[in-house]
Order: sequence, then C-alpha cells, then structure tokens
Amino acid sequence: MKRKYLMAVLACSLCLTAASVQGMVVAAASAKTESKEETETKEEQDTEKKEEETETKATEETTESASEKETEEAADETEAETEAQETEVALERPTYKALDFVKLGDYKNMVINQKDLGLPDAFTDEQINEYVETSLKSIASSVEGVTEEVKEGTVQEGDIANIDYVGKKDGEAFDGGTAEGYDLTIGSGMFIEGFEEGLVGAKIGDTVDLNLTFPEGYQSEDLAGQDVVFTVTVNSVKRVPEITDDLVNTVTNGDFTDLASYTDYVRSYMEGDLEQQKTSAVRDKAFSMLKEASEINGYPEGLQEYTEQFIHDYYVGYAEMYSMEFPEFLEKAMGVTEEQFQEDIVGMAEENMQLEMYFNAILETESIEITDEDYELMAKNYGYESAEAMYESGGDTMKESSYLNMIQSKALEALISNVTVE
Repeated sequence: MKRKYLMAVLACSLCLTAASVQGMVVAAASAKTESKEETETKEEQDTEKKEEETETKATEETTESASEKETEEAADETEAETEAQETEVALERPTYKALDFVKLGDYKNMVINQKDLGLPDAFTDEQINEYVETSLKSIASSVEGVTEEVKEGTVQEGDIANIDYVGKKDGEAFDGGTAEGYDLTIGSGMFIEGFEEGLVGAKIGDTVDLNLTFPEGYQSEDLAGQDVVFTVTVNSVKRVPEITDDLVNTVTNGDFTDLASYTDYVRSYMEGDLEQQKTSAVRDKAFSMLKEASEINGYPEGLQEYTEQFIHDYYVGYAEMYSMEFPEFLEKAMGVTEEQFQEDIVGMAEENMQLEMYFNAILETESIEITDEDYELMAKNYGYESAEAMYESGGDTMKESSYLNMIQSKALEALISNVTVE
C-alpha cells in the first residue's frame, strides 16, 4: 500500500543554514636566536653556523609543509563552495510554458450532477438535534463538576467511559494499541468503527473482547485492512445529565443562554459547512474530469530535481520545527525510514509536478496572471503583515509553498466558474 504524506501548505517555518568551511591556521616556524660572547672561538662559531643552517633547513621544510597543507585545505574549501553553489543552482525553479507540455481537455462546458457528489441537499431537524446533543455532551464532559459518576449499570451512548485496552494482531500487541485510564466519550468517533459501539451495554468492571478490522485507508500500513482484537476493561463511567437551558448556559460560559439559541447556532454552522463541502466536492469532481480529458506529454528540464529538493526541505523544516533529527521525525511522524522516504520522494514529486502542470496550463489558457497584490492578500489571510514577512518566516520553502498554494487557488477558481451543477 502506498504511503501517505501530508503537504500542508504554509504550515511550517524553515530555517536554512549554509555550511561553511574554515581553513586551518598555518603555524609559521620561528628562528631561534642565541646570544654569543665576543670571545667565542672559531670552532664555537662554526658549530653555531651549522646549528643555524640546520634550523634554517628545518624552518624551510616546516614552511613548505604548511604551505602544501594550506593549498590542500584551500582546494577542499573551493570544492565545498562549488558543491554549495551547485546545490543553490539545483534549488532554482525552472521557467517554462505549461501548454508546451500539457494538452488540456475541454472544461468550458462541464456538467456535474449533484447526486454524484454524495452530499445531502440539506440537513434534517433530526440530524441537527443529534449533532447538538453530541456536541453539548462532549463539551460538558470537559467541564468540572458537570458530569455525574455512574455507580452501577451499563455503558450508554454519550457516556465518558474510563477504560484500559490492549490491541493485538495475530496474538501480538501492536504499537499504539495499548493504554490505561483512557477517558473515551462513547459516540465521539475517536476510535475505529465498532470500538465505541462495542462498549455500549458493557457493565462497569467488565472486560470485553472487540473483534474489529482497521479501515483500508488507515495511516499505518501494518494495520490498514487488518483484523485485530481489542481487550477492553471498563473501569468507571461518567454521564452528562439531561440537557437543559441551565446546562447549556453553564457549559458554554454564558455564550448561549438556552438550548434554542445553541441549536440555531449549530444549524447555521452545519449549513455553512455543507455549502463548503459542496464547493470542495464540485472542485474535486471537476478537476478529476479535467485530468481524464487531458494529457501531459513531458515535464520541463530540472523540474523533477527541483520538486524533490523542495519536498525534502519541506519535511526537514517540520523536523526542525519540532526540534527533532530528520530520521527521528520520519520514523515517528511518518512511520518510514530515511531510505524509504528517499525512495518515495520520486513518486511524490511526480504527483506534485502533475498537479502543478495542470494548474499552470489552466492559468495560461485563461490568461490569469498572479500579482504581488495576490501574495499580499494571501499573507494577510494567514496573519502576516506582508508577503515579505511571510517569506521571511520560512525562507525559500515558504516562498515555494506560497506559489503552489496560489496557482492551485487561482486555477481551481477558474475551473469551477465553468461548471454547471444540476
């Protein structure tokens, strides 16, 4: 199964430092001097002369050796500087015309059936009320003094169950599948399907075995699609009391004084979220249709290497942000070794290049140019004073991320403006 990587644009702050090579300090030999008496004999003078000649020869040899060492070190320094310059050249984004490489399909008259999006036209009152109850119970569970401890009985939907659990695959406990004293709100959807449902009806103090299957798209390749057994002990249960106007006022700190006002708020939120989901679904469907009707005949020279370097630097930035060594970050956050990451980065770069080429081809077809004002607006939307401040926060990687973010936003906006939803 292919590994999953998240490329959250504008999410990391990267500080790049250039390695510098310092030359060794060459120690010069110093000649010795000796004071002589005027009454020294010729033999003593001859001896002194021989000693001086020996010292002079030694000094010359030392100086010659030091000079050779200095030359070698200078060569090493020059080589290091050359390598650094080559790296800088590799980081330069190649310029190109996307339409020289991309044959775009017709996207001017796209028609999408809303039923194909898999989203409801609107939410029912029952769905909204269910969300209201779930959200209030979730909020109340974290407010001290609101929940009531259940002394006896069984676990119910909405309860906060304190549990110990051990997950095993093929009889062996797997990483991340064991915990003690964990507070789980039943119905929150925090665990895989069947886990929370399997605890409903369990008695306080019971230990139950849950035979479950991880979803195919689960983030851990070792567990994706695998059958496992969770052994769960219910230590204790807390329950949120009946929802009343007073409870709503308490758990929301007075932001909502009664259930009706909170329900109105939830309705507005859910309807707005549904519209965003529809827009996103239309965009994804339209782009998928465009790719099916289009063709990429190649990529600009140097773009593969540039993209690979950008992706590498991007994740290095994440490691630095969390004060972790890069191999450690890959292992703990991504579940891969550095060697595996280097293998995967080729495919990741190809996927990114494909998207980039389609986006730029749309912009060229629509004669859309990205201006400095666009980047200034983006910076302000992300909470920066200016585009320059945004770039300074993450260096070249932030600048590249901003570029990719911008071409995607502009291209997809142009794409869906040509779509009819029936």
